[in-house]
Amino acid sequence: MTAESFDDSVKELFDRPGEQVAPDLAAHWMRHEDRKTIFDGEAQIIGIQTSAGMQYFSIEEVILFSHDSTMKRWGNSRGPEIARLNSGGIICYDSRGRKLTFSKTQGAENLMFSTLRQVDRLGAPLPGDENILTASKIATVAGLNHKSTGQLTPFDYRGRRALLLSVGGHRASEDEIQRLTREALHP
Repeated sequence: MTAESFDDSVKELFDRPGEQVAPDLAAHWMRHEDRKTIFDGEAQIIGIQTSAGMQYFSIEEVILFSHDSTMKRWGNSRGPEIARLNSGGIICYDSRGRKLTFSKTQGAENLMFSTLRQVDRLGAPLPGDENILTASKIATVAGLNHKSTGQLTPFDYRGRRALLLSVGGHRASEDEIQRLTREALHP
């Protein structure tokens, strides 16, 4: 896959309204303004390089923050920072003593990663609470700190689209994506 096709694939997934992105990204999603209404979607796999090596998770839940609510709430801080990210860009913020991870869709609209569940090499969710990452643990596992950035890059995980979280705002190289694809096929 070329750099252009990576960019096209990221844009295809993320450069859309968040209400279209969320169900294509997570098993469940909700709007920040109405957390009582939970919508179903299709969980994607996300790969995160950790101190224990590459670990894979299904995206179980995200929370959608609209452009308007983001700009109203954080018009002089987070809103403009998120708006400057590329679609599929990641940024981490400290909030009330927790580190939270957000991905940009369009404008300042963004999705907060609320829950991830670790999966086995075949992509099946692992049982048990110890295999769940809540919102406050995701950034720590990924090595993100307040205002640090990352980028989601699509790759093929056992015949299905998955996302690699690269920290530091850079996109994963084609060689890295090919290596991950080979490893996913031959664990």
